[in-house]
Amino acid sequence: MIIASALIQKDPSTYAVLADFDIDGTAYGEMTCTPKDATDYVPFFVMKTMTLDASSHTIKIRYRSELLSGDALIKNARIIAIPLAVNASADLTSVTIPTDTDTRLAVGTQLSWNDTEPSGTDLEYQLYYLDGIWRLIPDDDLSGNSAGFDTSPINISSVKTDYEQIRIKASFTSDGTDTPTLSDWTVTYRYREYNATEPTTANMTEQVICYPSGTIASKVLDTGKNGATWTSFNWDETLASGADITFEVRASDISFLMDAVSPSWTAVGGTSPVTSGLPTGQYQQWRATILLTLETPALEKVNTYYTW
Repeated sequence: MIIASALIQKDPSTYAVLADFDIDGTAYGEMTCTPKDATDYVPFFVMKTMTLDASSHTIKIRYRSELLSGDALIKNARIIAIPLAVNASADLTSVTIPTDTDTRLAVGTQLSWNDTEPSGTDLEYQLYYLDGIWRLIPDDDLSGNSAGFDTSPINISSVKTDYEQIRIKASFTSDGTDTPTLSDWTVTYRYREYNATEPTTANMTEQVICYPSGTIASKVLDTGKNGATWTSFNWDETLASGADITFEVRASDISFLMDAVSPSWTAVGGTSPVTSGLPTGQYQQWRATILLTLETPALEKVNTYYTW
C-alpha cells in the first residue's frame, strides 16, 4: 500500500492548484482546489493498494498552479510504502447434507470436486458434522480430515449414521495475485428416513451436487489500534442472472477468533461500495453470503479501508 500526503498552496489566490499522485507515470487521486488565501494550505491525501514487483519505481506527488505562470507551494509532503501480507485466505461452507430435513445420513460414499489451483494457491477440503454446533469429523472416523484433502475423489464410507448431518468446508489460500476457483463439489451417500420410530428400513442412495453456495469469511484483520474507524468497504464481483452476493461485517477492540460467535454481525447489503453503517474496532472481519442459480457468481476482490 502506498500513501501520499501533503499540504498545498498557490499564488495568485484567484487560481486553483492542481495535484496528483504519480506512480511510474500513472496518475492517481487527481485533485483541484482553491485555497481561500495565501496562508491557507489545503490537505492532499491519496492511498493506493497495488503490487510493486519491478526492481525500481518512480513515485512522486505532482503539483502546479492552474495559471502556468503562477507559483504552487507544498509542505509536509510524505510518501509511505506499507507492505501488506501477500497471502489471503478464507473459508467456504456447503449447504447442510442431507438437504431434506426429513432424512438423515446413513453412510457416506464419496466426496469429489472440480477446482482450479494456480501456482502458489491452495484449496483444502474437510467434512464437519452437526452436534449443536458444527464440529470437525475426527480422523478416527475419516482419516486425514483434520489436515484437509487436496486430491479428488475421497472415499467417505467410514462416515456412518453417528453423523446425521454433514457439511463440506473448503479453505482457500491466495498468493495475493491469483486465487483458486471452486466450480462444484459432490457428495454421494445413502440416507434413511427420519421419524419418531427410527430406525426405519429405508436406506436409499442420493447424490448431492453442491455448487459453491454458502458463506465465505475473511481472516480477522488487526488494524493495530483500538477504536479504528472502518471508513469504506468495497468489492468486485461477477453475477449471473438471479445470483447475488451479500455482506456482513463486524469489529471489536477485543481480539476474537475467525469463527467466534461474537461480536455480532452487521448486514451491509450487496451493493458496493459501503461507506456508512460500518463498525469500529481494532479487529475487523467481513463475511459474504453467496446465493446462486445454475451459474456460480464470482467474488473477485474485497477491499477494506480504515483510519485511526
